[in-house]
Amino acid sequence: MAETPTAPAPAPPAPAPEVTQSTAAPPAAPASDWAKDIPKEYANEAVWSRFQGKPVGEVLKAYAEANRFIGGAIKLPGKDAKPDEVAALKTKLVGAGVIEAPPASPDAYQVTPPTNLPENAQWNPEGQKAFLQNAHKLGLSQTQVQGVLAWYGDYMGSTLKQEGMAQEEAVGKLKTEWGPLFEKKVTLASRAIREVGGDEALQLLNSRGLGNDPVIVKMFAAIGEQLAEDHFIPGHVEGVLTSEDARSQINKIMNDPTDLYHGTHAGKPGHAERVTEVGDLFRLAYQG
Repeated sequence: MAETPTAPAPAPPAPAPEVTQSTAAPPAAPASDWAKDIPKEYANEAVWSRFQGKPVGEVLKAYAEANRFIGGAIKLPGKDAKPDEVAALKTKLVGAGVIEAPPASPDAYQVTPPTNLPENAQWNPEGQKAFLQNAHKLGLSQTQVQGVLAWYGDYMGSTLKQEGMAQEEAVGKLKTEWGPLFEKKVTLASRAIREVGGDEALQLLNSRGLGNDPVIVKMFAAIGEQLAEDHFIPGHVEGVLTSEDARSQINKIMNDPTDLYHGTHAGKPGHAERVTEVGDLFRLAYQG
């Protein structure tokens, strides 16, 4: 029995080609040639240089950001701006919180007068009222007004303090120069001023700070001594020894060897002070 031939086995299928995923970035889109669309009258603007070679999206983004900034910007008026234009600008600045608005009226300012003035200085409410009226006219805010008043208080306090120290120094020099004659000469100076100018003249000199000016006091003291010598004003000053009284005390001291003034008591407690006292008596006796 003949064998039946068998068909050959089919060949295995060819393997499918392997698919691999590319990791390379897609090619960049070419920059749009937007520059050709710029109107001729704007073609030479410097702003375009920063966008050369960039896509139109970058240009549009920059435009949107600039427009957003301009929308919130405040346009400044020119140097010839009208008052209403300046007022409108101030209103915008106030609304934006950049500056503080002035109060509705001068009376609406809430200010505290300076507290650091010298004891002899008085704050002037009428002067403050006039200042607040002008401050409101100029558009000053509450903070600005209070700042000015604080500065003025510091300035006036320092000035008046220096003037007071200068007057004290001047009076001290006169006391040193005149010694026991100080009270008498000052009193005669005041009497002379009243004699030639009345109480108003004395008040005026004191209000201007000249009542303690050494030059003024010495001048009127000399005038007073002359007027007293001519009996136009009283020459006697209560509490101040007359020349006769001083000479009488000097004679008594000179004739009393136990008095600490004499050199035999040198080195004893009180001797130096007694010598000074007797020196003052001599000045009263022969210079007054």
